[in-house]
Amino acid sequence: MPKKSKVNEKLSVILVIIGCALLYAGVTAVQNSRNQYRVLTAEEYSHTIETSRNGQFDTDAFMNTKPTVSVTFNDGWASSYYYGVPVVEELGIKATHYIVTGKLDDPRYMSREQVADLADNTQEIASKSVTNIDLVEATEDQIRQELVVSQETLQDVTGRYISHFASPFGKYDERTVGIINDYYKTNRISDKGVIRTSEDLDLYAINAFTVKSDTKLEEIETYLNQAKASNGWAVLMYHQIGDGESQYSVSQSTLKKQLELIDSRFQVATMHQVSEAVNPAVEDN
Repeated sequence: MPKKSKVNEKLSVILVIIGCALLYAGVTAVQNSRNQYRVLTAEEYSHTIETSRNGQFDTDAFMNTKPTVSVTFNDGWASSYYYGVPVVEELGIKATHYIVTGKLDDPRYMSREQVADLADNTQEIASKSVTNIDLVEATEDQIRQELVVSQETLQDVTGRYISHFASPFGKYDERTVGIINDYYKTNRISDKGVIRTSEDLDLYAINAFTVKSDTKLEEIETYLNQAKASNGWAVLMYHQIGDGESQYSVSQSTLKKQLELIDSRFQVATMHQVSEAVNPAVEDN
């Protein structure tokens, strides 16, 4: 990881002092992963404090006494870096980003440096294969190549162990899951339903609600209410963030409105936090 310059170190100290002064005055400043700072309004600060943070994740409450939400981004689009991450950071949410490593450094997708930046700044990095192929139609050798190369690439980029995966197109079967299990702790798919009870929970077939450009706010509210009613687990899946023409593109303002539905009645969790709650293990290196 590159060292900070002396100028950046001095700037960080100054910003900490400013932040403390602002906090004393009843407001606060936030920094996003692109090193941009701004002062939160009193309303934004209040929402940030009230929203459940990943750092407060209660493993005993998971699927027991409190509903859980996970926010995920698919494919590693550059727009999710520029327009999605500032929103989740502002709301105190640590999201999981599933990266198609064959797209790294493509101008439409995140660069290696941007993925490393996210890993260094509160976001979780996971794999979505190398070429985003349908694993169900692939040979075993092809599947292992997709799983291993993407995992190794992301570990090299982030310096962290990559243990979570999303099946391309949400397609999977017993054969692909058996192979995924050799390398990863979880596999996210794209079935819409809320995971309501521990009996419904399969870490290698994690349901997710795909949010599209025409998804209404009421649909997400209904989905989250289902999780509330059962103390279940709701997983939101986003792709591009911005004003694109794709059916999977959601504007930044819409994203914020949707994620503001995740109030203090929920706890927010990454895939790692959930997998460790279900299957406690020695911390990965």
